[in-house]
Amino acid sequence: MEIRQRIAVILCLGIGLASSGLTVAQSSPGLGQEMSHADREPLGLHDFDFLFGRWQVHHRKLKHRLVNSHEWIEFEGTLFCQPLMGGHANVDDTVFEVPGGTYRGVAPRSFDAKTGQWSNHCT
Repeated sequence: MEIRQRIAVILCLGIGLASSGLTVAQSSPGLGQEMSHADREPLGLHDFDFLFGRWQVHHRKLKHRLVNSHEWIEFEGTLFCQPLMGGHANVDDTVFEVPGGTYRGVAPRSFDAKTGQWSNHCT
């Protein structure tokens, strides 16, 4: 799947990603010791790392929603995504250059290490 498609899926659907429950034992190079449970990062913690940085984005939205419309409005924008709290949270700052005005959006996410799931806190 192309990176633009992955971004669109994540941003448009707001799907929380769950881990598979797989655990992996890691050892430090040259020490021959297994890392303690506290040293292992939970699976899923890096699910959004590919999105970090500043992106030029091409958006589209339906001209009229919920009326069986098939006409799209297309516009440009920028997305800036950065990690917070040591990677256990991140936030998107998006600028939408919609015809007739510029809008901004914020999408904060947080990671629950116990469940391995991300939550999107957009309202």
